[in-house]
Amino acid sequence: MRNGPISTYGGWLLAAAAAGVGLFYVARGRIRLSCCSSRTLPRFTHAERAAHWFVAATFILLAVSGLVILFGKYVLQPVIGVGAFAVVASAALQGHNLFGPLFAVGIVAMFVLYIKDNWPRGADVAWVLKGGMFFKGHVSSWKFNLGEKTWFWISSLGGFALAGSGLLLDFPWLAQTVQQLQLAHIVHVIAALAVIAASLGHMYLGTIGVEGALEGMTTGRVDETWALEHHDLWAKDMIAAEAEKAKTTTLASSSVSGGAPAE
Repeated sequence: MRNGPISTYGGWLLAAAAAGVGLFYVARGRIRLSCCSSRTLPRFTHAERAAHWFVAATFILLAVSGLVILFGKYVLQPVIGVGAFAVVASAALQGHNLFGPLFAVGIVAMFVLYIKDNWPRGADVAWVLKGGMFFKGHVSSWKFNLGEKTWFWISSLGGFALAGSGLLLDFPWLAQTVQQLQLAHIVHVIAALAVIAASLGHMYLGTIGVEGALEGMTTGRVDETWALEHHDLWAKDMIAAEAEKAKTTTLASSSVSGGAPAE
């Protein structure tokens, strides 16, 4: 199954995902801001960003090494030769086994930090009915739209499947039968292909696909215009919270200085 239907259909799945991203770029182009604001809103905490980048780094290392292990015999070996591929495959296997447990820790941490904003809400239905990310206009959403929530659940559930099956393969003495290890291998490969395929869309939209999106994960803050254009329901709450925070700070400062707050 691994070397037959899984690798064959899995390869087509990755190709289709990459082609889908390319077609979306051609059809929609980069989604740009209408204008830039002088104000920003806090979007991700230090802990949320640390968990995201830790999981992202380990995931990319595992994805590359895993693809070498799965497809390298058919793609790399004819190009670089048997001897060179043996070295590359051995390094990929060792790296895969090393970073796997680290990814398992990271995916649990990220799930705990992000789940509070990824439950379905009423606005998600309207988001779908209006066309979601394919609609060239404004579609209201909270902190995450349904597309982002879908990615969260794919990456989380797929990540748990990867972590669980991978740990069993890393420590085979945990299994009671060889059949359990065989099943873990199949689950691991299928989950990996599904998450890698979905991640292509996430990486595109989070970097060059949507102007202003990457700043949320690099600085923790986003342009206020970006927030209103992409996540207006959440943005309005944040704007109100920031205004209340500024008012409280002003009152506290006035109280310390002994002056009266300005009307």
